[in-house]
Amino acid sequence: MPAIAATVNSAAISGCVVYCLEEIDNGADLFVLSVSKKTKLKAEYELSYGKYLQLPGAQKAAPAGSALYQERFDTEKVDLEFIPYYAFANCGESDMLVWVNS
Repeated sequence: MPAIAATVNSAAISGCVVYCLEEIDNGADLFVLSVSKKTKLKAEYELSYGKYLQLPGAQKAAPAGSALYQERFDTEKVDLEFIPYYAFANCGESDMLVWVNS
């Protein structure tokens, strides 16, 4: 949605269902994750909330050093797990993200 400034350079996964990332499944600091629009999703099924999606090879940025203001970040590849938005917080309270850096 280019008309919404907060979503510029971001991607969301949706179809009939909107998907989100949860801290419980993907670790802390969800805002440092980024995905490529070219990466293929892998669908899995979980009885408690239905289909969820795995995204292999996403990027997680980490500061390269200990300075207060970082100019350079190291990245590592991580596998992400997107769950249906309606199932958010089914495992307890945690941070959640729908729009991911792209």
